Amino acid sequence: MIKKQRITLSKIISSPNSEVAYLKFKLQDNFEFKEWQFMMLEKLIDWKKIKRAYSIANTYNESLKTWELDFFVKRTSEEWMSYFLTQKIRWGDFLDISWPYWNTINDFSIDDYLLISIWSGCASIMPIYKKIVWEEKKYNRIASLFGEKTFEYLVDTNKNIFERTESNVKNMFFLSREKSLENATTQIWSLEIEKGHISDGLWKAIKFLWTNNVKVFICGKPEMVDQTTNTLTSLYMIDRKNIKFEKY
Repeated sequence: MIKKQRITLSKIISSPNSEVAYLKFKLQDNFEFKEWQFMMLEKLIDWKKIKRAYSIANTYNESLKTWELDFFVKRTSEEWMSYFLTQKIRWGDFLDISWPYWNTINDFSIDDYLLISIWSGCASIMPIYKKIVWEEKKYNRIASLFGEKTFEYLVDTNKNIFERTESNVKNMFFLSREKSLENATTQIWSLEIEKGHISDGLWKAIKFLWTNNVKVFICGKPEMVDQTTNTLTSLYMIDRKNIKFEKY
């Protein structure tokens, strides 16, 4: 099994403000991984070898079909990896990747799911969502909550993945600093868009799921993950062992 290889940028989709990018890289060979894992990306930038960990944003089945790896990146500084991936990278540029890390998920049985993420944390959630809804199709109900600052940070790929019309799927976007929802509502008509934070939508998600016996996946800043986990366990009585999380 190949543990390292070089990947080449084949496509980049940027947010309106160019602060966020969805990147697709061509693989040289099959690279085995599982959903909810991340990889170490390495690049020589300004004569310094920079390594950063990023979650894989596509499923393994998708990768097998397209020979691509997807990453969802938000700029966090004026230099180094996130700046390069969102501002400087061009078609044909390459990165080196290494063995995938983190725990894996093997059980996608028929259950109710709650998926929660903010900012670039959706990179971890997207393959879980696609695995459950698109590939396995073994679920009772699924609710997903995604938080961002404004509409200008949303990437079309992100929006398109969560556009569903099934009665047992509920996807909600929360924009914490958006002044008006008119623009967002017009362009993402099949999603529920609200001003506010993830915490504002938890009760709606639980009400939709009609049960607290759910599998929960959370990815975001440490304080958000901790606060959300505490709310789910103390207020909604969700068993902590059913909550998986990733902090960045």
